[in-house]
Amino acid sequence: DSVKLPVAETGMQIKIINHGAASCNVFPNTSDKINEGAIDTAKALAVDASLLCSCWDVDNWECVTLTR
Repeated sequence: DSVKLPVAETGMQIKIINHGAASCNVFPNTSDKINEGAIDTAKALAVDASLLCSCWDVDNWECVTLTR
């Protein structure tokens, strides 16, 4: 399973919650980056965890894992 973030817009925040049976991958939109990683590289999201993603410019997301 996977999720794709929307087109990056400075100041945008997205929260993704995984209540599924397996971990999932969260992908940035095409040509974007998560946590200064490689372009188009996913971040894993464990079961029963959530990810808070904040866009700090037009192609970079900072995503922090939140657990319950």
